[in-house]
Amino acid sequence: MIEEAEEITEEESHRTGFFYFVEALRILSLDADRQCEAMGNFNTPWEICDDIYGGKYIDHPTIGLSKEHKKAIASLLSGLEKLPEDAIVSPGLDMESHAGCIQAMRHPAWEPMRQEASRLIEILEPVIRKNHEYFPQ
Repeated sequence: MIEEAEEITEEESHRTGFFYFVEALRILSLDADRQCEAMGNFNTPWEICDDIYGGKYIDHPTIGLSKEHKKAIASLLSGLEKLPEDAIVSPGLDMESHAGCIQAMRHPAWEPMRQEASRLIEILEPVIRKNHEYFPQ
C-alpha cells in the first residue's frame, strides 16, 4: 500500500527554505575548490546562484528577519545578479566537469560574494539558531 505524503505547514515550508538558503550561503562562503567539491563539480556557479536566489522567498514572519537582515540578503542577491557571464559559464569548458566549474569559481568576481556570504552568515546567526531549534534533532 502506498502511503500518502504528509502535508507540511506553511511555517515548516518557510523554515525549510531558510535552512537550505543558509546551507547555500555556507557553500558560497567557501573557497573555489571546496565549493566545487560541495556541489559535485556539476554546474557549480549556476547551482550556487540558484540556491541563493531562494533567499527571495524566505521573508516570512516565522523566520524573524529584521530590516537589516532583509537588506543584507537583497545586497547579496543583487551582487550575484551582476556576476559576469564567464563567472557562471567557463567559455569552451564543460560545466559538468571539474575544469569548467573550478575555472568559473576562480573568477575574481566571486571573491566579494564569498566575503559577503560570510558576513551574512554572521548577521543571520541568531535567526539561524532559532530556525535550527524548530527542527527536532
